[in-house]
Amino acid sequence: MRSFPSSSPLPLGARRLPGALCRSGIPFVEFLPFFPVSPLILTNVSSAARIDVAPPRRFRPSVHRALRTWTPCCQTTHPYPKEDHLMTDQELVERAFTMLQYSYVPYSHFPVGAALMCADGTVFTGCNVENSAFGSTICAERTALVKAVSEGHRDDFVRIAVVGNSADYCWPCGACRQMLYEFAPELIVLVARADHSFVRYPLHELLAHGFGPKSLAQG
Repeated sequence: MRSFPSSSPLPLGARRLPGALCRSGIPFVEFLPFFPVSPLILTNVSSAARIDVAPPRRFRPSVHRALRTWTPCCQTTHPYPKEDHLMTDQELVERAFTMLQYSYVPYSHFPVGAALMCADGTVFTGCNVENSAFGSTICAERTALVKAVSEGHRDDFVRIAVVGNSADYCWPCGACRQMLYEFAPELIVLVARADHSFVRYPLHELLAHGFGPKSLAQG
């Protein structure tokens, strides 16, 4: 506790203690573990409820003596953490297979999974999502690509695995090849089938003489 003259404004998160005076007669002030802009965290300690507060960044926890420990609430984990190591081709294919269960395919009943790897090891996954207006359906490859682009990735795609439960290899459709070509003409495409075997092709072979950003250059 600290003492403040009655005429002095109190700092944020403090109150005067009624009847508590220091030797000079100035009221004591208690710093409360409460800040209107901070979320509260309820924890149980020795079967007793305790309220801890995550103070805003502009406050130093050491200033608020009433706070013994605090947990910052503003820390978040990136939804797509980097892998500990760059995946092998087979590992990337297996990651894509895990996406088949999320496919929304009430019309074709043909689930497809995809896993797109960036140069830094980040992997974005996707599945196909169908629509009763068939033209609004989106493929697994484009789902993964759009997720990656929306997270700030543009020109660092290195490999993509495309998998299905089909007897033949699950080749990307023309629209997906065009979308991928926009960002990574040299992308390596791993195409797998139900037995988890796969073939490996560069995208520029799957879409020969593709139309990309450079094609828009004026002569």
